[in-house]
Amino acid sequence: WLLLALRYGALLSVVAATVVVTAYAVHNRIAYEDVDRGLVNAAEHFRLQLTTDRPSRETGALSPSALGDSTVLVRLYGPDGEVLDTSPSVPAPPPIDVMAVLRADEGPAFDAVLRWLPGGEVSKEGAFATERDPATGSRIRLYAFPVASSDGAGGFVQTWTSLASLDKSMRTFKLLMVGLGGGGVLVVWIGSLLLAGRALQPIATMTRTARAIAASRGFSRRLAE
Repeated sequence: WLLLALRYGALLSVVAATVVVTAYAVHNRIAYEDVDRGLVNAAEHFRLQLTTDRPSRETGALSPSALGDSTVLVRLYGPDGEVLDTSPSVPAPPPIDVMAVLRADEGPAFDAVLRWLPGGEVSKEGAFATERDPATGSRIRLYAFPVASSDGAGGFVQTWTSLASLDKSMRTFKLLMVGLGGGGVLVVWIGSLLLAGRALQPIATMTRTARAIAASRGFSRRLAE
């Protein structure tokens, strides 16, 4: 019965671990990809500020937009990289300028071990970067988006937001998943031992009785039903 319990426990442990890892991977990727989509949507919204049909570049037009618990900030650049406009009340400029972001896309902001999963394409036109905020030490997610206009001027849109709140919630979620997974595996092993022992108890009783009959040669003895 012990061998049966070990096999049963091992199989259910693999199932439990697979469920926990899958739940964490899906939730983690969806959360960070939602942030990236918010940055892309904000950049595409403000791209009109750099076209000839929308020449007005007043600061009030670049109002920050809400993204979960954070705020998306915007900065407009001219074709030569000069700053044209920035969202009002910006506490500090982004830690990387738009040209540095466009030179090398750093990929997604979620755990590197999850990048082998398929999908995850958020934007084909711009580039992303993830840096530390010099003031707070928390991560900042940036997106740079080149804009072309009919007069050849164009420029770039850069959006960025803090990942502090999301990173904190993901750390809590990871600990929760580890706790649930570890607790689930423990329950599986204990349950396997108990169930296997109880299920095979009649067979163990029959085996002991048969051995006693053989040893004593008391063939008038019978097994209990």
